[in-house]
Amino acid sequence: MLGFEKIEITKDDVNRPGLQLAGFFDYFDPNRIQVMGKVESSYVEQMESEERRACFDRLFETRIPVLLITRNIELFPECVAAAQQYGVPILRTNDFTSTTINALVASLRVQLAPRVTLHGVLIEIYGEGVLLLGEVVMEPEKVVPYFGTLEKPECHMLYNVTTMASTWHTIATADTRLLKHQMDIVTRLPKDYVFLNYLRCHDDIGWGLDYEWLKQFGIAEAPHKKYLNDYFRGYVEGSDARGELYNDDPVLQDARLCGTTASLCGLEAAGFEQNEAKTEQAIQRIEMLNAYLFIQSGIPVIYSGDEIGQVNDYSYKESEDSDRAADSRYLHRGHFRWDLEPQKEKKGTVQNQIFASMKKMEELKFKYRPFEGEADVWTEETYDTALLCVCRKSGNEMVTGLFNFSNEDRTAWIDMGEFTWKDLFTGEKRVLRGVPVPARGYAWYYRKWN
Repeated sequence: MLGFEKIEITKDDVNRPGLQLAGFFDYFDPNRIQVMGKVESSYVEQMESEERRACFDRLFETRIPVLLITRNIELFPECVAAAQQYGVPILRTNDFTSTTINALVASLRVQLAPRVTLHGVLIEIYGEGVLLLGEVVMEPEKVVPYFGTLEKPECHMLYNVTTMASTWHTIATADTRLLKHQMDIVTRLPKDYVFLNYLRCHDDIGWGLDYEWLKQFGIAEAPHKKYLNDYFRGYVEGSDARGELYNDDPVLQDARLCGTTASLCGLEAAGFEQNEAKTEQAIQRIEMLNAYLFIQSGIPVIYSGDEIGQVNDYSYKESEDSDRAADSRYLHRGHFRWDLEPQKEKKGTVQNQIFASMKKMEELKFKYRPFEGEADVWTEETYDTALLCVCRKSGNEMVTGLFNFSNEDRTAWIDMGEFTWKDLFTGEKRVLRGVPVPARGYAWYYRKWN
């Protein structure tokens, strides 16, 4: 691999250099990214070493910006030597050539499209409006510039991608410290900055965590990404998660993850095993994550199918569309299970338990003032890394949420004074001192004073 930090891509199209490898360069545009797949590799493989080197010399001396090898094809030594001589970087992907080209061209046409930077505002024209939505994958403290200023906003809402990834990291590690750290940053941002919070969406999970911060706990990026991907494929002892990798690169070890909320929480594996205890544990885990989702500042977004615990759909692999069959993101893009939808009304079913709990959370969120957007939000120390405590206060009302990300009963060593609080889900009343939280458990405690 050669460095490509200073390479500038100026063309929004790519080229497969089959003709150029054969020596035909008429009308060749050397400014395009060159994509080399199985056809080109098979052609040069039958050459003698000397001829192969001359072939790559002719290509690289045109100063192409980059050569991208697909299907994880092994690099020819002559190719590497020529690339080093002419300073051309080589990249490699595990994806099929057609998939790579389609994704690359689509991305280039967005990135290289002519654009003008304007300050976004909410515009009303005859009652219609424009709402600017953004997506940024980076640590929370770095997203502020993407909102712009309160006077001249660049966008009005941002997908909370980082918190989503950190939430799944917390499930796999039973360690809430990163999640707490990021919540503390987000809650200090102006309340006008609105986040769209979610557990899953149409896209994959990229492990773009704050590894610089995690370094203090001995967590390194590459091995931790591997651990997370292993955990959510059920390869780690004690994990019942079921997911698949997307864009797996064995060299960079930078694969992303696919799967529905239910499957990543163990519901699919429990159903396959017909294990009632594991099914109940998976439902508890799903409900706990939803309770955490609903208490965050911003707008909770539910991905279609999550409300009935829809599991992975593996039928994409049998698709006649080769691009679809090779794209593991369709694992969680399956058609909505309308055959299961009526089950949400039948008491005791998996679908009913998940849907009813989510409906209850929605009702409580609209009923109590501390869930309003203007509420003050902060976290409290629980003195147990598996537990997260989130507080919301508006006027003379307050909600304290407790969430157990582990598979063991724990105690939140918080001290909220002598006051009596009410659990909004169970109706239980108690003082919030040394609060027990069952495995995968959660609670929203409410208090109002004069």
